Amino acid sequence: MKNSLVKEGKAEFYASLEDKISKKLNVFYNPRMELNRSMAVLLIKSYFSDKAKPRAKPVRIALPLAASGARGIRIALECPDVSKEILFNDMNEDCFKAIKKGLKKNNLAFPVFKEDANEFILKQRPFDYIDIDPFGSPNPFLDSAVKSIRNKGIIAVTATDTAALCGTYPQACRRKYWAVPIRNFLMKEIGLRILIRKVQMAGMQYDKALFPALSYCSEHYFRVFFHVRKGKEQCNRVFREFKHLRVDGLDFEARNNPEKACFGPLWAGELNDDALIKEMLAIAEPEKDPGKLLKTLADETETKAFGFYELHEIAKKLRTSPPRIIKVIDKLREKGFCASRTHFSGTGVKTKAGLKEIEKIIKQQQQ
Repeated sequence: MKNSLVKEGKAEFYASLEDKISKKLNVFYNPRMELNRSMAVLLIKSYFSDKAKPRAKPVRIALPLAASGARGIRIALECPDVSKEILFNDMNEDCFKAIKKGLKKNNLAFPVFKEDANEFILKQRPFDYIDIDPFGSPNPFLDSAVKSIRNKGIIAVTATDTAALCGTYPQACRRKYWAVPIRNFLMKEIGLRILIRKVQMAGMQYDKALFPALSYCSEHYFRVFFHVRKGKEQCNRVFREFKHLRVDGLDFEARNNPEKACFGPLWAGELNDDALIKEMLAIAEPEKDPGKLLKTLADETETKAFGFYELHEIAKKLRTSPPRIIKVIDKLREKGFCASRTHFSGTGVKTKAGLKEIEKIIKQQQQ
């Protein structure tokens, strides 16, 4: 299969272009994951910028599953204010050759390896940034990643096995993520929180606390960037945010007592670092992704709410027509509650106001 020259962002690289995206591609590349790569570029620009945080040594970046090399080439070209050492790796011979060819095309010189991903990470450690972007679950790569990340570094994790995390295959979720998923309107947020806890568990074995810096779901995948903080007390802080989910119809609660809960355990803390998101927003284009998504995440983070309320489900329960979401949000804000849309659902509202308050607003709007 002949590889094509592809352009994404400022990068040009070589990859297999087929109508059907599968891991059988000679040089794997999924155009639908451009947002994933663009978000990584923005985060690295913001978090590791030499202008904001001068560094004595270059940022060591590990791409153990580099495939076409698209992500790394974009980081090299689009993060000019970050002095960096990018290490590419893929054990596939075609990918190995494509990465080298892509680097040459862009006049870049970085080392390229052809090894098992875990062996590569452990041999070349330590790193300041490790990007785990597999086809399926990130589980096989978590141990080597947390062993090899420096204090105050970033581990980026992608999971595409959303069917397990969102409750379509609950037994698979139990086996792989040690948690019970939910299959209702909350499934995407709960699936993301289950994933976060699993990665954090891997880190705590080595006294490394992983706090979500940026997390979201998009199309067929979950994506989380973790701040790494070393120390037992930091790990205890993480552990205190492990809770279970109690569900009562359309209402819900995160609680400590597993005997009275059906789902989880999961991470019940903040999903995003507000300060980092604002830094990223400052350099993003606001009218298109990832800027649009970042704006929604910033609004969600401001509410500090666990979960969200699905207005169509509530309207169905009340036997009335669905309200306009913006009117509900405005009314909640008039009453002093922080409220926003959520990227988890086009008809969901994030707020701490509670179900009864939202039902009251919906009833009033129908009068």
